[in-house]
Amino acid sequence: MRLPLLFAGLVLNVLLSGVHGVRADITSPPCDVSDHLHECLCSYPEYHVRRMRRSLWVSTTVWDLSPSSGRARALKKLQRYLHGHNNQGVTIPREWPLTTQTYVPTGLLREVTVALPLPREEWISPPVPEDPTVVLDVVPETVLYVKSFRRRGDLGFSAQREAQKLLHLLIANKEPIVRRDDYYYILQHGGDGSTLRERYEVAIFATNAVLDEFYRGTDGPGERLLRLPRCLRGNDSLWSSGGASVHADLVRRYCGTTFCYGPDCPTYTIQSKDGRGVERRSYRTVGPFMRTDPLTCQFDRARQQGQKIMFQKLKEVGLASPGRNFSRFSPVVTEVVQVGSRGGSCSRTYASYMPVPRDVLTRVSQEKTESFVSTCQDLSGYVLCFGGHGGTETAFEAGRRLSTALADRGASFSDDAMAVVEYNVQSRVFDRHNEVFMETRDSENGCLHTDSSGTQGQNSLDFTLTKDWFEGADITSPDLQHPCTKAPCPHNKITRTFDHFKEHRYMKTRWVCTKERSCEAVSGRDKAMAGLLFYINGRNDDRATIEMMQPVLTIHNVTEVSSPACDKIFTVCLYLPTGYHDNPPRPVDTQVYISEPVEELELFSLHFNNARVGGLSRDLYVSELAHNVTAEMSSMPDRFDVRCEKEMIAELLFMATEDEEWHELAFFRKVPTQLLPQTDSQADDVHVQYDACQNDACFLHEKVRDWDGFTEFRFDIGKWVCMKTAGCETGNPRDVFLALTSYFGGKNVAGRVLGNMMAPVVMQYKNISKDEDPFPGSCHEELEACAPLPRYYQRKNAPAPTEEGLMLRQVVTPSMYIIALKGHITSAQLSLELETLKHKLEETGLQFDKSGNLFYTYDEPFTEVDRRVTYTGFWKLQTVG
Repeated sequence: MRLPLLFAGLVLNVLLSGVHGVRADITSPPCDVSDHLHECLCSYPEYHVRRMRRSLWVSTTVWDLSPSSGRARALKKLQRYLHGHNNQGVTIPREWPLTTQTYVPTGLLREVTVALPLPREEWISPPVPEDPTVVLDVVPETVLYVKSFRRRGDLGFSAQREAQKLLHLLIANKEPIVRRDDYYYILQHGGDGSTLRERYEVAIFATNAVLDEFYRGTDGPGERLLRLPRCLRGNDSLWSSGGASVHADLVRRYCGTTFCYGPDCPTYTIQSKDGRGVERRSYRTVGPFMRTDPLTCQFDRARQQGQKIMFQKLKEVGLASPGRNFSRFSPVVTEVVQVGSRGGSCSRTYASYMPVPRDVLTRVSQEKTESFVSTCQDLSGYVLCFGGHGGTETAFEAGRRLSTALADRGASFSDDAMAVVEYNVQSRVFDRHNEVFMETRDSENGCLHTDSSGTQGQNSLDFTLTKDWFEGADITSPDLQHPCTKAPCPHNKITRTFDHFKEHRYMKTRWVCTKERSCEAVSGRDKAMAGLLFYINGRNDDRATIEMMQPVLTIHNVTEVSSPACDKIFTVCLYLPTGYHDNPPRPVDTQVYISEPVEELELFSLHFNNARVGGLSRDLYVSELAHNVTAEMSSMPDRFDVRCEKEMIAELLFMATEDEEWHELAFFRKVPTQLLPQTDSQADDVHVQYDACQNDACFLHEKVRDWDGFTEFRFDIGKWVCMKTAGCETGNPRDVFLALTSYFGGKNVAGRVLGNMMAPVVMQYKNISKDEDPFPGSCHEELEACAPLPRYYQRKNAPAPTEEGLMLRQVVTPSMYIIALKGHITSAQLSLELETLKHKLEETGLQFDKSGNLFYTYDEPFTEVDRRVTYTGFWKLQTVG
């Protein structure tokens, strides 16, 4: 195994400028794929990009002066395995390609690994090699850059030259590679003694499913595409779902001694080892290390978060150049510690360690060394080695077997923690080396996990792997780009990132809010939005139009969700732009209120897909989601500090695009009381000016004066289009509305479309004498409906109507005495309310037109009944006409 230069080679992407690239036109010639393990993804004239399917291989590693002689020695070991030197004593058919993994050495000897694929029928229960230096490898789906070549002379050195040519091609073509001195692969297809049938290729590692998923977690779904070959960056489904079924025991019976070499490799003494592969080791000196404690309950996420955090710290202390890109470290240590009772979703915590060369640490100033762990002395523990790519299942299985073996022999060891060591870069495909380590109890000295008292923990390590509830398709990764990157939002900062949610802080905010009662959160929000939109569109005492900011914030009690009642309370708020924080316009609608300034709004939030609710009602789905999050929070260790209000939740709605909504579920660290209504009476006042005037197709009435129990309003409208009909049963108000609508739709002498009918349509009922009665029968009531002309025609001459009975009117702006009635109003109730208003007007001594009454509304035709507001009253001795 090669020990990478940690601080000289942390760059994953070698993207050099100033070099002439090869032609980037992707063509479709055959990739010369002649086996079932490889698939051509795209092809350039000089090289191909290939995917190797998930498969089972057998491999072995030797050290030799020559790649050819090393290859021959290793191949003999593999042939013995195929010819029956395995635990089943069976002969296994040989398959191709014969693959050699090596690199250009810096010293005299070079490491040579030779691998052969095993037939698919052996993948479920493969024969185990008797030779402990021959190992089984489960290879994940892997993408390779491949170039064919013709063998000339010694295969080893001619392949090395071809690999260097391929490397330069990739650099010139600006393809991402791990590093220049990385492993390369020699693929031999066919042979069996006939040189005419042999075909050779060299390959360089591009990525694999493990590494791509790692960068999905560290970089995000979009940025991680830059790590892929250029021709694959538009392919979001690069990997097969699940892959082939392979069941191979990757725990090693022999750890070997050549998996790490160099001045910074740990040196140790093997005190004992048994037939299960367990070694007892003593390390005279270990470290120094860089350490971080990621905020996660998942092993794989601990690797992602921990390594990214350590890279940032390297940059902060000057050990990584500012322009250098993050790449996955090796070697790296992940410590697993049982801190809670077994079975909890967050009963284990994780720490990430990375060895730091001693001479490098001397360059770090004293005040910046808090992230580094000093050297450990006299560390003793038990080790079990395993292969593969260090995945969670394999690592925990190795840990379980080590713990069981130690418990069976009665060994004294710390059973509440283990360290998982991954030595190899992902570009090493075969014969990979990983270890699990458990410290002996008598060596505990603060090097590895101890609790606050410095003693062993109370809980033995739980190796059970539970399915993450977050993996459902209705929950989306927290690494997606937030819509506030594209839309105006309050100033906010993501302070910490957890597995499934993030901690946000919104700084110095002020909000306009309203309260609504409803059956469900969405209907409550939509109802409340009407009043908030009126406010920001000018329904305020300054008549100011205010820019709508993201998000729409809906606050409600999660414990009420399962209730069938339709009186659940929802507080809905819109953020006010900074320019309105000091002196915001006062709402005219008494249901709408301005919050006090909120210095800091701290919450934990996660994004969810509102369109997928798994068959539940939406509110029950949100309730279940909230339960999962709070249950996870409750199981987290105290150091995570995720205390929050768990009964009062918030839903945040962002409009990512015109037709795409972004939904977040949030929990307040402390519920902001500034956003909640102070009194119920403020929100429940029935005499509310509930005007649905949201655009220019509407004229707002203007308040002249508030009286005791009624209000004086006026219209700033001079021109109307009107029509009369009988107010009794013989009349037909529907015909009146159709006539008015047709006028605006173009039924006029100019044939001109004036747009939607303007609001409000004022309906006036007037008693008429028998002599004036123009209607047939005995009806003595006239209904006149008038709609205001558009603003343009308030200044210009409007086209005359052609519909019989329609007429244009220009009148002095009238005033009226009005009461507001909310909800469904019966005729009897309307008559009683008007009679009461009449008595009040008479008692107050106000002069009004007693011959009739009027009413109007701003509601849309299909407004819900409980949201309707009807304005009714009498003219102030003035009529429309």
